Amino acid sequence: MAEKITLDDKDYYLDEMTEQQKYLISVIQEQQIKINEAKKDIDVATAAKEVFIVNLKKSLEEEKSETKKIAEG
Repeated sequence: MAEKITLDDKDYYLDEMTEQQKYLISVIQEQQIKINEAKKDIDVATAAKEVFIVNLKKSLEEEKSETKKIAEG
C-alpha cells in the first residue's frame, strides 16, 4: 500500500510526488516534532512554576506564623 498524506481533505500519494514535494513534507514533519517538543517543554515549565508558587506561599505562611508566635511571646 502506497504511503499517503491528506491535505485539505484530499489524499496525495508519496510515490507520485516530486523530490521537492517529498522534501517539503519532511520539513513539515520536522517542524511538527519541534512544535510538539516545545509544547511539552511549556507544560513542564508551567508545572514547575506552579510547584515553586506553592512552595513560596507555604514559606510565606510559615514565616507569618513564626512572626505571630514571636509577637505573642
